[in-house]
Amino acid sequence: MKCPRPHSEMFHQGCNNQTDFGELFRSNTDNIDTLDHAHMRCNQCGLEFNHWHEPVEKIKALLGDLYL
Repeated sequence: MKCPRPHSEMFHQGCNNQTDFGELFRSNTDNIDTLDHAHMRCNQCGLEFNHWHEPVEKIKALLGDLYL
């Protein structure tokens, strides 16, 4: 996994963290899409994001072109 922080004024090259993350919450039942995912925080830059624990095909079937 790599931190998804984009380039910005504060983070000119984004965040290159690939190992130092904290899991804030994990669920596969408490959400509308029922996909197993975790809400994560990068311990280097503080960005919070979702990380899915599902096959890419299953995510794309639900999110379509919104999934990058």
